[in-house]
Amino acid sequence: MESPSYRGVPLGGMGAGSIELSHDGVFRNITINNNRTTLDRIPESPHSFAAIRLAAPQGAQTRLLQRRRAPIPGASTAVALDPAHYVWRPQYPRADFQLNDPACGASVNWAFYSPLIPYDYEASTLPVMLFELHAANSGATPLDLSIVFNWENLAACTQNRRPQTPAPIVPVQTWRKGDAKVEDGELHAPEAAGLEAGEGKLLELFGLRFDGQTPARANCDGEHFISVLGGPGVDCSYAIWDPANEADARLFWKTLEEQGSLPNAALGESPGAGAICLRTQLAPKERRRITFALTWYCPYFHVNGAAQGNGYTNSFKSAMHVARRCLYHTGYYLTSIRKWQHRFLDSDLPDWFARALINNCAVFSSNSLYSREGQCALFDNAQSPETGTLEHRLITSLGSLLFFPRFEMSELVLAARLDDERQTHRLSRRLGVLSFHEPDYHSSRVSQAELCAIFVLCAYRDVQLTGNRARLKDLFPRMRKLVDAVVFLDKDGDGLPESAPGSHTCDGIPIQGLTSISAGIWVAAIAAMERFALLENDPAAAKTYRDILWVAAVSFERLYWDPAREYYRLYQEIEQAEASPASLASLCHAAQLSGQWYADFLGLGSLFNRAHITQALDSIWKRNRRRSGLAACAWPSELPVPPGLAAIAPLLDTAWPSHTVANYAALLIYRGRERRGLALTEQYLRCLADPRGITCELPFKWYHSLEKRHPESAERHASALAIWYIFAALLGVQLNMVEKTLVLRPNLPGVRRAFKLPMMSPVGFGHLAFEEAGGPIYEARIKVRFESPITIERVLVAVPGDVETIGATCETPLGPVQAGCMLQWREDTQWATITPERPISGVSELQFTLTEVEAEDYPEVPNSW
Repeated sequence: MESPSYRGVPLGGMGAGSIELSHDGVFRNITINNNRTTLDRIPESPHSFAAIRLAAPQGAQTRLLQRRRAPIPGASTAVALDPAHYVWRPQYPRADFQLNDPACGASVNWAFYSPLIPYDYEASTLPVMLFELHAANSGATPLDLSIVFNWENLAACTQNRRPQTPAPIVPVQTWRKGDAKVEDGELHAPEAAGLEAGEGKLLELFGLRFDGQTPARANCDGEHFISVLGGPGVDCSYAIWDPANEADARLFWKTLEEQGSLPNAALGESPGAGAICLRTQLAPKERRRITFALTWYCPYFHVNGAAQGNGYTNSFKSAMHVARRCLYHTGYYLTSIRKWQHRFLDSDLPDWFARALINNCAVFSSNSLYSREGQCALFDNAQSPETGTLEHRLITSLGSLLFFPRFEMSELVLAARLDDERQTHRLSRRLGVLSFHEPDYHSSRVSQAELCAIFVLCAYRDVQLTGNRARLKDLFPRMRKLVDAVVFLDKDGDGLPESAPGSHTCDGIPIQGLTSISAGIWVAAIAAMERFALLENDPAAAKTYRDILWVAAVSFERLYWDPAREYYRLYQEIEQAEASPASLASLCHAAQLSGQWYADFLGLGSLFNRAHITQALDSIWKRNRRRSGLAACAWPSELPVPPGLAAIAPLLDTAWPSHTVANYAALLIYRGRERRGLALTEQYLRCLADPRGITCELPFKWYHSLEKRHPESAERHASALAIWYIFAALLGVQLNMVEKTLVLRPNLPGVRRAFKLPMMSPVGFGHLAFEEAGGPIYEARIKVRFESPITIERVLVAVPGDVETIGATCETPLGPVQAGCMLQWREDTQWATITPERPISGVSELQFTLTEVEAEDYPEVPNSW
């Protein structure tokens, strides 16, 4: 497994493939040729690089914008980056570098990035990596600036496949004459590159096309294109060469170092790489920004004989057309990327957490498929690229829903589809392997109760947060059949699913009954089904599910609660009324409250005994805590060791950080233990930090004894998106678009009287500003801003329990709105319920002031409440 120091930022659009750039500036794990698996991706491109040359009257300096230990072949004065002279800052979808070399005589910063922008589906699916360089002349004399972008000829290549003859590399230029249409031309002869732009003509685009097999016959066939925009005061040149050939390398670097340009020629017989160079002048105090683009176009993508294609082929017909679009919109891309990133970085969220939120989204580039038919899904990881894996949806899909709700909803619909009418009571466990057309329904003998529950909870979440009631009408009949099929098999009438013997947990622990994890998720799903039925105006179905919910919740307490050890046992043995002390059923599992975690996230309330929930949370912290995190399972030391414990001892030394962060750490935050939840999250994120302290990925599997990533752990797992559940828990905002209700209960740790937090939902970004005034009288000012107009009929705000009476005022940009306010206790929290006299609709900003008032001054509650 590769060193963590070489883990970088994947760059490329969703479903388009990616290129990973690490701190040494080397391009790795290249999957732009439809080669997305570990066995197919190109581990490294040693001959791809960027370089600059800065020349002043007193001399020239050439820098390779990479860190290399060995000398640069063929170069005499070009120098690779010294670790002491540059800074790397990964901030997906950007990898930023800053050069601090006093010998260069100019300020130089550069970045490689891709336009991953929330809610912008077109920009976020582009097959492009952009290279932007900023140079500033701080001196008093002009500087001659040359920038080179060299790309190794990887067209039609994978890790194990290289064409016998490298793809031809063809120089291309386009010209613009005034506002007339662009004229395209190919530079086949060296002398053609020196063509002067005729009168009234201006060089628009200059580039090299790596012309792979066209028309494409294999998945990796297609073309690459490197390009830069021309313009007044710039000179463009190119070289087609073989970096491994000593003669080619000498001529390439000699021309660049002495002339600041490239020879406009094919230097040898083998087109091993292609480079383009832009040369311009920097006047004293002048700043310039130059952007290059690497684009690709591999339209042929077949999996097991089924054509999937790539979504970007619907909008573009070649890599050059992608480049032209991208280079003209770099300003929009950069502004949009900075804007969404700084919503988190400039907020009152901890800085390490804000950066982790951003960088864990890297799986959007590295783990995504987007077909020509518009189907989109994340696959688990590059070693096991199963798409739409249902058992992982609770962990991975919230990030997708927040950034690209249309993609997430379409994936949910794909999971619910029926290819076989005989399978109406079953779901596909996965959509396929690197595909969408090979659903796996499992054997009919395998219980799907947990998959069914996960599907229901995801559907309820998606409908609640998007307000898409039409989707509810489509999915509700399917959900009823799935849930009713599980209920039908409940022979003992305990409201919980039956479980076949001889199964395993996700940890590989052999069990002989239903786990508390699966049972809890099932109870949460039944609570969601009751809400679904009410939304569908089906009171009879709602009563049925309410009755099942009551029985299931009581059974869960009876079957799983261990009063002596104060936690819920791992499973209830099939043949015994109670678990034997020598049974693995007494293991304390960190995910035992998964159902309650999701119920808190969805606002479904406490499903189980509240005191037991608190005790179980504390017991997990006490029993499962390790120096490097939280063990997935722990054996209670006060019990005798069962015979089967030795066989699973390595499993007890293993952690599942993404699952732990998503459910246990988030539930700690919801239940008033914010510091513990945030500390556990930070601990896991720092486990995989870059040597410079930069977190880029949440590990999937962790080894406590060795305090490192488990050797069997899948890298770049889609479950990195689990961190968004911690954001949701800290934010404490629930925007129910169906019921038009806004719930506010921020959970930042510590006593915070004032804070500002970003909000993010499938309908857009928002902003929350909260301020409590000090003094004996409670007063809170709340400002909520949305970027998209919404409709609100009710607002619930958590207030201190000692407040007895309260009043509220409401302001919108259109003026004040009359609103009533009353206090209500719900479980262990007191809520101020603000009800405007009419729904607040079509506005994007609301401001509330809550003030404690004397009882005799409290307004009379209208009868309509």
